[in-house]
Amino acid sequence: MKLSAEITPDRTHIPEISIPEKISIPRAEKFTLDNGVRVYSVNAGTQDVVRIEIVFTDKSTSHDSLLITAVNKLIREGTAQHSALEISEMLDFYGAYLETESNPDFSSIVLFTLGKYVNETLNIFSEVLFEAAYPENEIDIYKTNSKQFLRVNKEKVSYMARKKISEVLYGAQHPYGYDEIEPDYDALNRQTLLDFYRNYYHSGNCNIFAAGKISDTTVKSLNEIFGKKDWLRTKPTNGKEILFSSDPNKRHFVPKEGALQSAIRIGKRIIDKRHPDFHPLMVLNTVLGGYFGSRLMSNIREDKGFTYGIGSMLGSMLHSGFLIISTEVRSEVTQQAIEEIYKELKRLSAEPVPAHELQMVRNYMLGMFMRNIDGAFHLSDRCKSIILFDMDYDYYDKHLAAIRSTTPEQMMRLASEYLAEDSFYEVIAGKM
Repeated sequence: MKLSAEITPDRTHIPEISIPEKISIPRAEKFTLDNGVRVYSVNAGTQDVVRIEIVFTDKSTSHDSLLITAVNKLIREGTAQHSALEISEMLDFYGAYLETESNPDFSSIVLFTLGKYVNETLNIFSEVLFEAAYPENEIDIYKTNSKQFLRVNKEKVSYMARKKISEVLYGAQHPYGYDEIEPDYDALNRQTLLDFYRNYYHSGNCNIFAAGKISDTTVKSLNEIFGKKDWLRTKPTNGKEILFSSDPNKRHFVPKEGALQSAIRIGKRIIDKRHPDFHPLMVLNTVLGGYFGSRLMSNIREDKGFTYGIGSMLGSMLHSGFLIISTEVRSEVTQQAIEEIYKELKRLSAEPVPAHELQMVRNYMLGMFMRNIDGAFHLSDRCKSIILFDMDYDYYDKHLAAIRSTTPEQMMRLASEYLAEDSFYEVIAGKM
């Protein structure tokens, strides 16, 4: 069938980019279970799929990240009633599965399930959460696998550099800067895991995020299973706070015999996402190294050919923000690559970003934002991001406003304030 001339698309012209004037973000519905646990629900999507995520928060910075990770990973490896294999088979029967995620600030357990089986799978989920047994054999397997994984990673210059820059910025004793070694895994024992589990995984220390086709049945099941059960684990998690302790030396080298490449990490502690400068700083970082067309990529990959990829990341944790530039280059051009990175940092404070380049960055960031609010799970992630940092939805209004209105002059000011060369720490792993 031939299309008429009136509706045949004209492929000789590039379509104009259309940027919506206003982007409305659907907000999660908040309700409280009978025991006070807060639930944030995003009811959206056409498929009968539900994601239930329970997030636990430790604001004390008093626990090492290895313990946090081990407790969270092993929580699904068996209960008083069922082994890890039996739990997996029970969930698989309903087409459901569990995931665990953790970092030094938050730990979460996530259930993906079909809506029609939500009650059955939530009961399995609750058994995992309330009755984790931490069997000795599973702990032994975890320790063996983790040590093997660590040995493999220790051979990678990228891993060596990433761990070292974290230690340099935050201190080896802080969870943000901790670098595990094999004896740390050997020191893990069942009683330590159980103690942390009982003190940390309780109803006074969590939020629930529900997303997908959230029916009345789902809400009722959440309350019956997680709202009326006395979790009994209400001890405070706060311990003695560990303070940051930056290394006094700004330049660090981690040798790796036989390395063909050098991993470069140049970074610093910086403001977190609650600071008003964070939004325009995200625009500046995107120009620097936040997307494939960035200045670092154009210079060090496209022009110099020193690397396959380079980027800068502006991140925010609960107690700190960070900006880290990362790449791997041929060993013989390591110093040249570092010099070019610092040139790009200086250029941002010395020259205004041209209008066409800034417009390209605006388009990219708006496109990424639209992508990140597409669908119930993404919307729930946006909600989780602001709730866990004690913010409100105006965070995203400010983010969009910064993308649209940050000027070249503002960016030069921000570069002068936050991107001074002498404020950065430098780590090279490999060989010079």
